[in-house]
Amino acid sequence: MSESSLWKVAVDAPLPEALTYSFDGPLQRGQLVNVPLGKGNRKLKGLILGPATEPPKFEIKAIDSVDEEYPVLHEPFIRWLEWLANYYLHPVGQVITSAYPPLRKTDKVRKSKRAPVIPQLESDQHLNLTDEQRITFENISKHQGFSTHLIFGVTGSGKTEIYLRLLEEVLKSGKRGLVLVPEISLTPQLVQRFARRFGDRIAALHSQLTDRERTTQWWDIVEGRKDILIGARSALFCPIENLGLIIVDEEHEPSFKQDEKLKYNGRDAAVMLGKMMNCPVVLGSATPSLETWKNAQEGKYHLHTLKNRVAGRALPEIEVIDLRNLKADDDHQKMVVAKYSHLPFWLSPQLYEKMGEVLDKGDQAALFLNRRGVAQMVVCPACGHTRECPNCDISLTLHAGHHLVCHYCDYHENFKTDRKSTRLNSSHTDIS
Repeated sequence: MSESSLWKVAVDAPLPEALTYSFDGPLQRGQLVNVPLGKGNRKLKGLILGPATEPPKFEIKAIDSVDEEYPVLHEPFIRWLEWLANYYLHPVGQVITSAYPPLRKTDKVRKSKRAPVIPQLESDQHLNLTDEQRITFENISKHQGFSTHLIFGVTGSGKTEIYLRLLEEVLKSGKRGLVLVPEISLTPQLVQRFARRFGDRIAALHSQLTDRERTTQWWDIVEGRKDILIGARSALFCPIENLGLIIVDEEHEPSFKQDEKLKYNGRDAAVMLGKMMNCPVVLGSATPSLETWKNAQEGKYHLHTLKNRVAGRALPEIEVIDLRNLKADDDHQKMVVAKYSHLPFWLSPQLYEKMGEVLDKGDQAALFLNRRGVAQMVVCPACGHTRECPNCDISLTLHAGHHLVCHYCDYHENFKTDRKSTRLNSSHTDIS
């Protein structure tokens, strides 16, 4: 605590640095306050960063009041927020506002009937670890303080069970855990898995929750009623004291990156948070990102490999189809092309027949396309002309076989041709 009358305050505004305010009375770093800003003296939230060292050469406004509802942020967490603002070049005051829930405790909202955030499920039994799982678990458990670990395991190798065992050890030591997943759709199934192991000690934060649910889950963690927080990248901003472990599942996923407002990488921010909190960080993936893999190869991260699936399950068969073979000149390929000429260019005869077999059995099939539209560009097979956006000078993307769109400025244009020409154009595009 300090009796200093001048304080540096990170205000919730697009300002490059903290502002200086005066206050008669004790304050401390990490307290949330209300301050006036601008000629109209509008009231904004701000975080006390510490006493001001030198008084500015202009009139100083006074802090309006201290927000007593929210707890004082602990020092490692504040240093992490300041690092985010500095590293990602974002106003520190707007970074700090992400650390608070959307509603106040006293705010009332219209109630609606929804499923509970954390389901009540019967507890499961501990699974027997494979030799690879056991060695990985023991090697990670040996490390005290900050360290970063990559669990490089094939799909189905049991990475989640290792996470559960590590969190059990953390809870036994009186500390708490944070688990990040890339997709909101993955959160419910992971919450269920963790709820079977840890019961009502779980909290969750993600964008599918209502503001009231997010606020309730935030306070459950902050006030110590829950010990494990599961969520998407935004869960990083919940101030968890006594943090003992951070887990980033599927660390390679691009959805850990936020590309609006504060532009940051959730995986890298999690590693830095672990450094500030002096706790281990575990990254898990079957296909690690290049950055993480390089760090593991250089010894900056500890590498733990799981080469086999649990219970000796076989890996799925994978077959790569070269679409260029459909354009061969032999008689057999000509017959295949003629038989399946009604198919879009990206759907091979082999895939089409396999899908038919699956559907005939009453099963389902899922197709993942790696781009928007039918083709990224349309090229005339006779003269090589390409339709481009008149505004942006980039190739127009073909949608639904008859609609050209620019994904930069939303320019639209109709595309009319016969089915045969469309197939030739799209196939030609695929080659180029």
